Amino acid sequence: MRNVVKHAAATEVWIRMATSADGLTLSIEDDGKGFESKADAGTEGIGSPGRARQGNGLRNMRKRAEDIGGKFDLSSQPGRGTQIRVELGFHQK
Repeated sequence: MRNVVKHAAATEVWIRMATSADGLTLSIEDDGKGFESKADAGTEGIGSPGRARQGNGLRNMRKRAEDIGGKFDLSSQPGRGTQIRVELGFHQK
């Protein structure tokens, strides 16, 4: 949420959580300005449209999810908002 407030200039944010027998999925999606994301977003340069920058917020979210056996997906395009999805299994080691 901090990234949405600080960077996205979004007018709407959707937070969804779903559970199943296998785990939990959390997604946060906004209608903000988005950014160019690389294939491994969260560990490469991330920035506003036309301006690459090196940040730690998304990188840290990815690392934390992976540290507990989860999956982190990020999708963003300039002018089309951003979606973050974290999947955590209930039966992880």
